[in-house]
Amino acid sequence: MRVYNRYAGTAWLYDADPRPIVTADLPFYQERARRMGGNVLELACGTGRIALALAEQGSRVWGLDLSPEMLAVLEQKAETYPEAVQTRLHVTCGDMTDFALAQAFRLILIPFRSLQLLESDAQVLQCLACARRHLEQHGRLIVHVFKPRGPMGAAWAEKKEKFDFEAEIAGGQKVTRYSIKRASDSERRLLWTDFIYRVTEADGNVNELREGVRMRWYEEEDLRGLLEKAGFMVHEAYGWFDRRPSSEGPELIFVCGLR
Repeated sequence: MRVYNRYAGTAWLYDADPRPIVTADLPFYQERARRMGGNVLELACGTGRIALALAEQGSRVWGLDLSPEMLAVLEQKAETYPEAVQTRLHVTCGDMTDFALAQAFRLILIPFRSLQLLESDAQVLQCLACARRHLEQHGRLIVHVFKPRGPMGAAWAEKKEKFDFEAEIAGGQKVTRYSIKRASDSERRLLWTDFIYRVTEADGNVNELREGVRMRWYEEEDLRGLLEKAGFMVHEAYGWFDRRPSSEGPELIFVCGLR
């Protein structure tokens, strides 16, 4: 059976992506963590792009992720930071639909479309229930998903290679990533995408690695309904990390509190 969303063979390439969708969110989360203070929990923390930055600015951060390979990259990166930063970072390999940590958190993040890796309303509600149990009374939960654009049914699956980015990585290698929209299930609102990484070595040889990703899409009212059902209230809704209204941007960023 094919495994999705683990980046088991490509975790070491994950941070090569230089596109704004990968970098624009960080100041937003840094400002929120500074303003709120207290402990921060990041669900699906991956290679630690956000968690390490928050720990570096002084937050005590807990990170949870299901992929040992992604966490291994995080741990390698953490070793390059000062000891004080490392002591503020606590990482656990686990499932964001079923976790119990011995902490309450002022701020819980589900960033970079990670909630969309869950494949059903039931899984999302389990995740949100866990988050609710760990959130302080006046804390905030921030959820980020992409906004559906264009046809999301069978027409979405173009099945053609599309260029995503090209970047230099350590060791003189160059990575070029392409994506293929492979399949769509309108009833379950699921999308299947293949990422193709072509790594060019210093000697010119090219190695190809593939990663399968499966994500679920949400209309704004669908996500609001799930958050309300889980006991959250949406206090702020944005369409991009510059805080433009949710109706005007390509993404959905909800800042929520307990009801």
